Amino acid sequence: MLTLPSQARITQSNTFVYAAPVNTSGKLGVLLADSKVQVVGVNRAGTWFAVRWNDRFGWVHGERTDPQPVAPPDLPEHGVINTQSLNLRMGANPDNPAEFTAVTNLPQGTPLTILGVNTTQNWVAVDYNGTAL
Repeated sequence: MLTLPSQARITQSNTFVYAAPVNTSGKLGVLLADSKVQVVGVNRAGTWFAVRWNDRFGWVHGERTDPQPVAPPDLPEHGVINTQSLNLRMGANPDNPAEFTAVTNLPQGTPLTILGVNTTQNWVAVDYNGTAL
């Protein structure tokens, strides 16, 4: 199992929360130094945390957090839907998937780029048509 902190402290003022784990994606908000965010996952490279803040889901660069993220073990770059269909959601909550609205439903065989994984490694963040879900 991947061991990640349950929360991270923002170490620098004006830290942006992004829509995807890349600083060219859309900015969803800004955090001040010493803010705390709930860590819900990490990207494949171990350089960004997937976070929840103000009931939203986004990505914060690890250079601006304490502690800093670590790479998940053996996470492939690409995957394929291996069930009859799959709902893509705007966030991850394995205990209550319906908490986040389904954006679309994809059929079996649909290829996806894997961006990251949640702390229990039973939910992945993917790129779907340029959007991190």
